[in-house]
Amino acid sequence: MIADQAVRAEHYRAWNSPRPIAVHAEEETVDDILALVRAFRRQTHFCHISSRYETERLTAAKEEGLPISIGVTPHHLWLTQADLPRLGGFGRMKPELETAADRDALWRAVQNGVVDVIESDHAPHGIAEKESENPPWGVPGLETTLPLLCQAVREGRLELARMVDLISAAPRRLWGVHTPPETYTLVDLDATYIIERARLRTACGWSPFEGMQVCGAVREVWIRGVQVYDGERVLVGAGFGQNGFAA
Repeated sequence: MIADQAVRAEHYRAWNSPRPIAVHAEEETVDDILALVRAFRRQTHFCHISSRYETERLTAAKEEGLPISIGVTPHHLWLTQADLPRLGGFGRMKPELETAADRDALWRAVQNGVVDVIESDHAPHGIAEKESENPPWGVPGLETTLPLLCQAVREGRLELARMVDLISAAPRRLWGVHTPPETYTLVDLDATYIIERARLRTACGWSPFEGMQVCGAVREVWIRGVQVYDGERVLVGAGFGQNGFAA
């Protein structure tokens, strides 16, 4: 993170990409970044906001017409400071977990359209690392983001079309990612299960959402007309992927 506002200003002044500047800004730093957005009119994405204060400031900025977008993570939507005694070092992340009131403010921002993107902020540190005296910041979230959001749809907290936009369509729009034809994912929304370590594919071998009831299982993934995943196995080798920014 860049703490010096003058250095940030130089960064904004020099930015010449059509893609947004992505910032990690917490609490009052949000106001500092918004001042730069006003001055330079650069499209800016606020990553993983975590508090009611940030939600209120960024909602007002959108109403002002500033060119910003907003992301939030599943861990800040499902977890709070009350989970820290249970999680210990496994709950150490940046931004840190906040109160239930902050979490509820984030959910309102998701539901009313203020939040643009749900982002996993995937940081798969190993169990030994997180159990150490100085555990690194961050939690895994890549494979649990979809089922958690599918569960939110099932519970009526989120519309299905809104979920698809948050995790797929909006990120593509914001960053100009090309989606080739015949590329899609088939999800079984009726599949329900408990998040358990034994089921996880991530090499880190744990999840802060362990024990939670979720739904939504990926059955097939197709890219450019080729099936690349069958619900159990990856069916293509290294090098099959392409740079979505290059198209």
